[in-house]
Amino acid sequence: MASGRTRALTAPRLIIYTARWWPLFFYSVLAFVLTWPLGGRLGTEIPLDGGSDVWAHEWTFWWLKTALLAGRNPYFTDLLFHPTGVDLTSHNIAWFNFALWFPLQTAFDSNTAFSLMYPLLFALNGYAMYLFAQAQLRVQTGAIIAGLVYGFWPYVLSQAGHPNMIVLFGLPLGLLYVDRTIRYGRRRDAVLAGVFFALLGIARWQLLVPAVYVVAIFVIGRAVARQNRGATAPLGKRLTPFWGQVYRAIRAQAIGVFQLSKRLAPIGVVMAILMAPLLLPLVIAQAMRTTAGDLLTYEPHYASDLLSYLLPNVHLGLWSSWVERLPSAWQFHQQEITFLGYTVMILAAIGIYGYRRKALLWLAIALLFLCLALGPTITIGQQPWPALPTPYRLVEDWFITHLMRRPDRFNIFLGLPFAMLAAMGTTVLQRRLAVKWFAPLALVIALAIVAEYSQAPYPLTTTAVPAWYQQLAQEPGDFAILGIPIGPYYADKYYMHYQIQHGKPIVGGHVSRRPPEALAYMEASPFLDDMLYRRIMDPTVEAVSHELRYLAAANVRYVVLNKHFSTAEQIEAWKAWLLVQPRYEDESVVVYATAPHAGIDFTVMEQLTPQVGLIQTTFAPAEARQGDLVTIDVGWAGQGATDGDYAACIDLLDTQQVEKQHNCYPLSPTWPTSRWAVNEVVRGQIIVQVDPHLAGGDYQIQLRLADGAGQMQGQPVTLGALAVTELPRTFAPPQPQQVTNLQLGESIALLGYDITVADTLQLTLYWQARTPIDHSYKVFVHLIDQRSGAILAQSDAPPRQWGYPTTWWEAGEVVAETIELPLDPTFTAPRTLRLGMYDDQTGDRLPLHSDDGATYPDNAFVIALGGE
Repeated sequence: MASGRTRALTAPRLIIYTARWWPLFFYSVLAFVLTWPLGGRLGTEIPLDGGSDVWAHEWTFWWLKTALLAGRNPYFTDLLFHPTGVDLTSHNIAWFNFALWFPLQTAFDSNTAFSLMYPLLFALNGYAMYLFAQAQLRVQTGAIIAGLVYGFWPYVLSQAGHPNMIVLFGLPLGLLYVDRTIRYGRRRDAVLAGVFFALLGIARWQLLVPAVYVVAIFVIGRAVARQNRGATAPLGKRLTPFWGQVYRAIRAQAIGVFQLSKRLAPIGVVMAILMAPLLLPLVIAQAMRTTAGDLLTYEPHYASDLLSYLLPNVHLGLWSSWVERLPSAWQFHQQEITFLGYTVMILAAIGIYGYRRKALLWLAIALLFLCLALGPTITIGQQPWPALPTPYRLVEDWFITHLMRRPDRFNIFLGLPFAMLAAMGTTVLQRRLAVKWFAPLALVIALAIVAEYSQAPYPLTTTAVPAWYQQLAQEPGDFAILGIPIGPYYADKYYMHYQIQHGKPIVGGHVSRRPPEALAYMEASPFLDDMLYRRIMDPTVEAVSHELRYLAAANVRYVVLNKHFSTAEQIEAWKAWLLVQPRYEDESVVVYATAPHAGIDFTVMEQLTPQVGLIQTTFAPAEARQGDLVTIDVGWAGQGATDGDYAACIDLLDTQQVEKQHNCYPLSPTWPTSRWAVNEVVRGQIIVQVDPHLAGGDYQIQLRLADGAGQMQGQPVTLGALAVTELPRTFAPPQPQQVTNLQLGESIALLGYDITVADTLQLTLYWQARTPIDHSYKVFVHLIDQRSGAILAQSDAPPRQWGYPTTWWEAGEVVAETIELPLDPTFTAPRTLRLGMYDDQTGDRLPLHSDDGATYPDNAFVIALGGE
């Protein structure tokens, strides 16, 4: 005798059984097609979004597994933001995805399990929608199309970096059992609805916000529909137009609402029971948090462009070449694709026309989500229209709206109403066409939707980890590492991916709604603060080993420069700042120890004193003119503190080794030698100005140390050769248009000037140094309104606009300079020029007199320009 199981699968039942499950197989195949080449690269590549959030989710799964198996608190980790760790109660933990990933990774590797979630969830979403649409419309083909639209909705399919944003099967299944609860009043249906809605919230709390809108409109729509069909309890009697029955009708409606609420109440109870263990820690942590807004990061500017629903995104393969020919304002490159699809829009229009009243519910939900996704300001073709009011403004201040964080995320469930409308449209066509015509048309419709929604090739990235991080996993000891560049919104997510391989704590990281205190350790270090906010190693921070000791004291063993996230110029600048040699370098990383040691991480090139040596020196330029600046970069090495603070002295020696120029500078203004420790590494930069009176020729640059009393210490070091050329100087008498022969002070003469008045005023002055000048003087030239005495334009600067100060002048040298002043073409009143010189430090004007001893008021020479 056959068993009950065998009897259950007799031919008719087997057909029904197969018909029930083959759509799931169909959607599974489509899921691998629409995410291709993911299926062919499982384990070696993984879905990736532009912000690389996928690595944060992958790390979260790994951390949950680590913490739960070790009996640790999953809501706090000491593996990120070392040394303080970070609270994870506000972190985006995808618990449902983790529950799906965990058994998969026991059968496959972690990366394969993570990738497999995507096609599995897309298929499950489609199948859930199929079941719901079939229950609503009682048609097979329309339900298949509904599952296709919902399961592979472009906005959902493009959520490569947010695996918890694709867990959407709970909404159609929840609605399915809500409808059954309303129809039959069975408690088990309400319990199942609560389970599926809870799974939605467990996947991501934000998904419950749009789900609330859908469920509310669906329940109201179903209640009204039953009432119009003459249903009695639980909705009461229909309202009649006779005023005598108003009271009884209202009473009946109140009873009906109460009874309906009682039927649906188990849904909320089940949701609360299932979600409480995960939601309660978040609520408690937020209540105890002193800084507001950590949970609700509201970003209203992330809204959808109205035109983006009608024009394909460039990431859609079928349309990309066509879209690139559109005006730039009509091209949409954002990762989240909001295009509805022309096939779906046509089917929806047919469904609305064919079903009319029944389609109104889904049309209302579609319009609601479209309006909310547009945000507080309507944008059309990337042009905002702030004057147009939006429905979103009515709910913008609601808590649940802020909980959604971004308006465009209301697109996540927009596929549900469009799937139902497309199913209705397909059903209308099926009823209007003969079977032999509809079957190929249905296939064309399915293929058209697949083609329009395809993003192939699906965005993927390699799961490979640089070799050094794999070696790090084998290094014994409990220590942390610092990855550079520090980037909590990009690079640090990759460091979290690498951490899964090596298991060491890292400085920094990425968590959703990061607590402000997580950055306190980095902000306390000038080096880390610069890297965190400016991605530079500030050249003014000189104490390299002191900054590294800050890391070493916190048990950070290595600083890792990651080449994949930096330019070659950045890497070279960072290496130059660190001074020491890396412990390891390949095509991916450069690794430095935070506790550098002489002979291992750096070599002392020259030992100036027992405490101070040189790691390296460079200077530029190698050829300079009189007055030019020569920059000397020095890497200092220390072996302990000195008695007092040393100075670095630079001498220029001629070919006879005679000192011709001598200047001393603080060796390190910010980190003096009296504070140095053993294995100290300090950056230094000395800027030497070549004496403007130094004779041209070849010189040797020599470096010496001097103590606080100016006494030379240790041995001098020759840094290299410097070729000095003399400035071009003129001693021949000039031929000015106007000769003045004025004397300024004891050392300077104004021999004459040239003047041209056109669109601007150009004044060329001819100075001469009578004797060497030991002060820097500024030349002032003021254009004056002769009537009011107001200054119309002026120039105040050392000669040649700071390019040739008076201290550079040789005795007898003639210096010509041209000063240009703007002129107002509409000004016609008489004007005058007043000019002279004054002390750069005191502001006192040089006495001005002529050769015969005549003086000038205010020590200013006056040139009358007249007026028009």
